[in-house]
Amino acid sequence: MLLAALRDMQWRRRRFVIAILSTSIIFAMTLALTGLANGFRVEAEKTVDSLGVDVFLVKAGASGPFVGATPFAPVDLSRIASAPGVDAAVPLAYAGGTATLGDTTRNVDIFGAPERGPGMPVVSEGQPPSTPDEVAVSSTLGRQIGDDVEIASRRLRIVGIVENSTALANLPNVFLTTQGAQQLVYGGQPLVSSIGIRGTLGQTPDGYRAIDRAGAIADLLRPLKVAVSSITIVVDSQAMLDDLSNVRAEVKSRLTSLAEQPNELLAGLPLIPFTPRWLVRQTEGIAMSTGQLPVGCSNLGNFDPVIGRIDGGNASEVSMRLAEQGVTRERIERARGQLFCGTGTVNGSRFITVVAYRCGAENTAAPTRELAGGALADLQLSATTVR
Repeated sequence: MLLAALRDMQWRRRRFVIAILSTSIIFAMTLALTGLANGFRVEAEKTVDSLGVDVFLVKAGASGPFVGATPFAPVDLSRIASAPGVDAAVPLAYAGGTATLGDTTRNVDIFGAPERGPGMPVVSEGQPPSTPDEVAVSSTLGRQIGDDVEIASRRLRIVGIVENSTALANLPNVFLTTQGAQQLVYGGQPLVSSIGIRGTLGQTPDGYRAIDRAGAIADLLRPLKVAVSSITIVVDSQAMLDDLSNVRAEVKSRLTSLAEQPNELLAGLPLIPFTPRWLVRQTEGIAMSTGQLPVGCSNLGNFDPVIGRIDGGNASEVSMRLAEQGVTRERIERARGQLFCGTGTVNGSRFITVVAYRCGAENTAAPTRELAGGALADLQLSATTVR
């Protein structure tokens, strides 16, 4: 048997070499992706630990002190600072921004904290910022002490360097005083993203939420996590008009099953960049796992109210639209049409966005509005504003 196997390898050397190379590539990619994911976590841990904050106090409803923060006025700061077990309590600010470096622009993470901390990392060169016009920057930004840098359209003088300080997949961190960050991020308003506490907080004040270092690290990692799981169900549109219980039960069952047994197809995601485009185009229908006309639905849940404050005040209405690149009429017709429904809530107002294409029909905004209005009427619902 062994001799036969060796003979088979001898005559099929090319196939054998290709198999070995393919296995090696997949193994190397697995190691690289694992290392990359671990690197993101180490990066977030290093940034949070450098701040020297034991507890981040955020407003109730906020998901974190950084990416998930909701700005608020720190009116209870003095009361929190005097609480038993609290060694120090300071106002902190955070936001994403851009730094203009000559002819180039780089995304950066903006942190605001008092000069002596907590919240201000130790600088490897120079000194921490002490005025709103000063900044300490990561060494990865490639600038020196004394240089000027334009951040969020404001020119600041670099007074300190923080060694290799990055977050959100190698974006350089920049550190200002709390007042300096407020001028950049909140237009000078006395708002903060969190209250940083050094020590222990016995009881969380009403209206606030306490987040430890682990929760802060998870908040920094949140944008790096992409939702790649989905469920597919087939429903009877007529039966839904009278009873939604079967649909709810099916969705709950599929979601439970997905949590217990993840989709095995996701194991091949690392190979996507190496898959020929023509093969992806030919297998689009497989992704929906159904021979019926696919309908995509996405409930985005409750958005942070900041989404509706583009000009500083709460928007009366907020809506979002589906944006998908590279979609041609030929691709949609090959899939026999398209229907996507998305919904979410901002400031207590729910929006629904509908994207529809029917082969051989008039695909303009008017019939789509009629289609959406009819579906809502079937469920005894109506829209206050239709675009």
